Order: sequence, then structure tokens, then C-alpha cells
Amino acid sequence: TPCGGQFVALPLVSGLFRPLNCADWNLAGFTSGVCAFRSMSFASQTLFGLTISIGTLILLYSAGTWTSADPYRFGCVVLLSAAAAGFRVGLPGMAATLSANFVFILYGLIELSVQETVVLGSFLTLAQCLWHESRRPTLGQIAFNVANTAMAAAGAHWVTQHEALASPLLGTPLRMAVGAVTFFFAHNLPSCWMIAA
Repeated sequence: TPCGGQFVALPLVSGLFRPLNCADWNLAGFTSGVCAFRSMSFASQTLFGLTISIGTLILLYSAGTWTSADPYRFGCVVLLSAAAAGFRVGLPGMAATLSANFVFILYGLIELSVQETVVLGSFLTLAQCLWHESRRPTLGQIAFNVANTAMAAAGAHWVTQHEALASPLLGTPLRMAVGAVTFFFAHNLPSCWMIAA
């Protein structure tokens, strides 16, 4: 096997470790992801495991404590955002693109419950990972991206709805700006760390 058949320990959602070898993952088509995981530093492996574990717990909590003031509105937002999940907006003067998902998550920070925002962001990230991608991401990359979005959406929603920003003097534009900055950094810092690893 590409990893030499050696055993590796991958973090599971429960936080426990189970030894897996590359042959186990090769059967599922994920050998390159396991080998990439083994080549990461301990700090990167820890960030990877913690992100998936914490993000999954947040997503499960959000699904388990689901609240929706207007399920029809949420359904319409999901349908509209699903149609835009694969769109990317080119930024002038930069080679990078911005996902259209960002707009819907910002809407969720102001208008939706934290559970709706987390589920919406996670769904959009999953759709983006699987739809219109020229190179299919590994299962580990998908799990990390979905969990990272769940964590960032929950954190940004908490900051946006915090009582310090609830003053009528501050208004919705400032709350949205603070939420956007919070989401941007909370989402992109772990992603940049993993890309650099």
C-alpha cells in the first residue's frame, strides 16, 4: 500500500482513536487522504481532529434542538442557496474566487436561528464539495470543511446576536459587518492552516 501498510490513528467523531491501515482506506478509495493525514504535523492532525469533532457536535446539537420561526422561509432559503451552491464570484485583481454561499450564511446570521444557520451553512458546504468540482475532495476534506463551516457559523451567529450588538443604535449593517468578519476569520484561519500543512 502507498503508506507501507502501517497503522495510523484517525480521530473519530466520538474523540476516540481506532487504528486503521491504508489497506482499509484503499478499499473505500481514500488512501491518498490517509497518507496525507500521516504526513501532517501533530499540530495539524490535532486541529483536523478537533475541528471535525467539535463541528460535528455543533451540527448534531443544531439538528437535535431544531427551532424555526418560519419553516417555509427556511425552505425557500435552502432552495435558493442550493441553486447557488456551485457559483463562484471572481474578485477583481485577484486570482481567488468567493463562494456565493457566503451571502446566504450572512443572511442566516441576521434573520435565522443559530440552528438554521449552522444546518444551512453545513448543507451548502457539502453541496459545494460535491457539486461542480473538477477534482473530487477526499472524505476527510469534506468532513473538515463541513465541520469547519458549522463551527464558524455558530460562532459568528453568537457574536452577531450578542447583547452588546443588540443596541438599536448599532443597527443591522454593523451587526452584519461584525458577523461577516467573525465568520471570515473563524472559517478561513483553520482552512489556511490545513492548506499550509
